[in-house]
Amino acid sequence: MLVYKFGGALARSKRGLEALVQILNEAYKLEAARARRVKKTGGVTHGIVLVTSAIGHTTRHLARAAELAEDGKLREAEEVLEKSIAQHLQLAAWLELDDEAALLDRFEAIAAEVAALLEGIAIVRELSPRTRDAILAIGERLATELIEALLRDREFPVRAVDASDVIITDEQFGHAMPLREEIASRAEKLIVPQLRKGHIVLVQGFAGATLDGITTTMGSESSDLTATLLAAALGAKEIVIWKTLPGLYTADPEFVKAPKLIRSMSFDEAEEMGRRGARILFPSFAHPLAASDSVLRIATPFSQPKGH
Repeated sequence: MLVYKFGGALARSKRGLEALVQILNEAYKLEAARARRVKKTGGVTHGIVLVTSAIGHTTRHLARAAELAEDGKLREAEEVLEKSIAQHLQLAAWLELDDEAALLDRFEAIAAEVAALLEGIAIVRELSPRTRDAILAIGERLATELIEALLRDREFPVRAVDASDVIITDEQFGHAMPLREEIASRAEKLIVPQLRKGHIVLVQGFAGATLDGITTTMGSESSDLTATLLAAALGAKEIVIWKTLPGLYTADPEFVKAPKLIRSMSFDEAEEMGRRGARILFPSFAHPLAASDSVLRIATPFSQPKGH
C-alpha cells in the first residue's frame, strides 16, 4: 500500500497536475496487480492514499483575509478571497474538465461559506483560533475538490474521505495534536474498505477535527504529517512526498548555489532538520513512522527520484 502526498507548489500549475495524473496512472496499475495477487493468496491491503496540500499560497491568502476582516476591512478581505478562488477557477479552465460546471458550483459554495465566516469576524472584530482554523482548512478543501474532479475526468476510481472524519486531534487550535489510536480506528473503518474496492482514496492534509467534529489544523506545512499518520495507521509500504525538489539538500537551493543532495537519513535526523527550520520538512512529520518498516521518499515528478 502506498501513501502519496502531493505538494501545493506542484498543484498550482497545469504541468504539475498532469504530472500527478501520470504518477497515479503508473502506481495504480502496479497496486491493482498486487491486489489481484492478494485475493488469491491472502495478505495485506493494497491501494493508494493521496494526501493533498492547499494550492500555491492559498493558506496564506486565507489567513490574510481573516486578519483583514478582524480589522473591519471586510471588502478588502473579500477581494483577497476572490483572488484565491479565481486561481482555482483558472486551473480548472486550463485542465478542460468535462464536468467543469459542477466543480465551479462547489467552489462557489465553499467561497460563500468562507465569506460568511469573514462577515462574522468583521462584525465582532475578533478572530478566535477556532474560527481561524475553520478558514485556513478551506485551502485543502479547494485543492481536494479540484484534484478529485481532475482524477474523475481522467477516469480514475477516486473516493474522497474528509480529513475531519479520520484525522482526529485534540482542541489545540492552530497546532492540534493528533490522536493516533482514534486515527487508526477511523482509517480502518473509512479508508480500508475503499482501498479493498480498488479506489484511490483522497484526503486533505493539514486539517483534522476534534472528537466533537470541530475543524482543527496541525500547524503550517503539516500535510506531510497527515501522510505519515495515515501511513502508520494503514501499514503503508512506502510514503512518497512529491515536491518541486527531488529530495533533501544540505541547504536551501533557493538561496545557496549548488547544495549537496542528501541521499538518505534516519527519521530522527529528518525530524531534527525540521525542528531546526528546514522548510521542506514539518518538524514531527516522521514521528508516526519511528516504529514502522515504511520507507519514505521525497521526490519530484519532473525528474527521476533521487532523494530519500
